[in-house]
Amino acid sequence: IKPFIEDKISYHNNEFSFLNKNQKFDKINWNFSEFGKLWTYNLNYFDFLNQSNLDNITGLNLMIEYCDSRISLKDGLEPYPISLRIINWIKFISKNKIDNTKVNKQLYNDYLLLQDNLEFHIQANHLLENAFSLFFSAHYFENSKWLLKAEKLLNKELKKQVLEDGAHYELSPMYHKIILLRTLDAYNLAISNNLCSTETIKLLNSISSKMLGWLEAISFDNGEIPMVNDSSPEITPSNNKIKIYADSLGIKLTKTELKESGYRKINHDKFELIFDIGQIAPSYQPGHSHADNLNIVLNYNNIPVIVDTGISTYEKNNIRQLERSSSSHNIVTLNNQNSSDVWSGFRVGKRAITKILKDTKTEIIASHNGYKSDGVIIQRTIKTDDGIIRIYDDTNSKDKLLTGHLHFHPNNSLEISNNQITVNKKIIITFTDIISIKLNTYNWCKEFNLTELATKIEYTFLNKCIIDISEKNEDIISY
Repeated sequence: IKPFIEDKISYHNNEFSFLNKNQKFDKINWNFSEFGKLWTYNLNYFDFLNQSNLDNITGLNLMIEYCDSRISLKDGLEPYPISLRIINWIKFISKNKIDNTKVNKQLYNDYLLLQDNLEFHIQANHLLENAFSLFFSAHYFENSKWLLKAEKLLNKELKKQVLEDGAHYELSPMYHKIILLRTLDAYNLAISNNLCSTETIKLLNSISSKMLGWLEAISFDNGEIPMVNDSSPEITPSNNKIKIYADSLGIKLTKTELKESGYRKINHDKFELIFDIGQIAPSYQPGHSHADNLNIVLNYNNIPVIVDTGISTYEKNNIRQLERSSSSHNIVTLNNQNSSDVWSGFRVGKRAITKILKDTKTEIIASHNGYKSDGVIIQRTIKTDDGIIRIYDDTNSKDKLLTGHLHFHPNNSLEISNNQITVNKKIIITFTDIISIKLNTYNWCKEFNLTELATKIEYTFLNKCIIDISEKNEDIISY
């Protein structure tokens, strides 16, 4: 079997570091919950088994300690952490050629518990992770009956959850990379054992290839993904590491154009702009979606300029609510309302529907009806022409005050003069037909539990306005 990608270092001498929060234990409390449920989940995932500097004796002792704590486990016995833990244990055991009765019994019991509690009620990446875990378990125990069940579920969910343009249907580049890595791991496992069907091997290959293609299409030239929907840096390996791993398995990416996922990328001179003309998705499980229809993200010369604010928490609190809100994205809002009703951390009620009106290489027009109860339709046009990216914000209302939001990366310096903003002395952003413009601050999410103060622009207008973005012309000096 080819070496799996190593996980980042998060464990040393009974001290764990997840999500920028550290905890040192005398005796590990696998139910530790002071830092929130996601931190507890990470503790129970056992990703740290596959970090580069963990020896086999330490890893085995951690697994045995976990086995001895089984009777007291809480969150660790939920299907999602069980799924990830099974995969991580099998990776570590296979790499280090461990055969321990207590560990094998725990894996067997975890499998039985998982297969009786598959997350059909949650669906999406949870159910897909369940399927991958069943697939790994079937290979580990060489159980053909288990494998048949795993292949059936895995094949069904991959076909459903990976869109035609290669995107994972939750439309988070972070989760896309997570699922892509899992698909590559499953393919690695499958071609190294003579157990699963040819059909499954072919599907894993083709899905991996399509997902690699979408990752390249959505990523900026600097190799970074846009932090749209629930996405955060440092959670997944770099694009380059993923590509190297895929190459080692003989998988090449399938070139794709962004289409079904609803994202578009415009490359214009030194600018790269991503425009979201998609929907809240998937409709039946929108837990990782934000109220961000018609959102934009902009890089200039490989430097982030206009950014998504990102996420810093999965706790169901005011911060989570704000980070999913419309005003935390680069869109137009009415009365500070959300275009889609995001609530309770991972819920969406009423949701805006986006309609694509024009979709060409140089001009994209789309609208959404998120404010239809107020009689307002929001329309945005992105057009490129002669070194300028032009954004038209239009509505069908002539008497309602609308607010546009643009969030800038904290490394940018902004100078404002009348209705013009200079960014880093290199980019000019000009506003036409606006009523007011002001600078404000927001918390840019660097990583989970780590934010940095940055600048945002709020502009108000009636009916319509225009934003022109261009490179600043250098002054010509004559002697």
